[in-house]
Amino acid sequence: MIKAVLEIHGYAEGATGSPKAILKTAYQAGMIKDEELWIHALQERNNVTHSYNQEIALSIVRRAKEQFYPMFCGLKDEIERNWL
Repeated sequence: MIKAVLEIHGYAEGATGSPKAILKTAYQAGMIKDEELWIHALQERNNVTHSYNQEIALSIVRRAKEQFYPMFCGLKDEIERNWL
């Protein structure tokens, strides 16, 4: 969704950038507030696909509920208020 909204608003990085570059552009544009948290979420997403250890996977799920869900809710609100 971030990529699509950036493209609509003329940010070329949204069309050609890597996920990390897209997050950096979204931060610079003011769409997301905590770049480090978003980068961390991206890293966790990458880690969970390769996690065969149940403790690590459950730890990632816990952080997703505690940190990343509110982060995504904030993104939804920001896009609805200022980008659509």
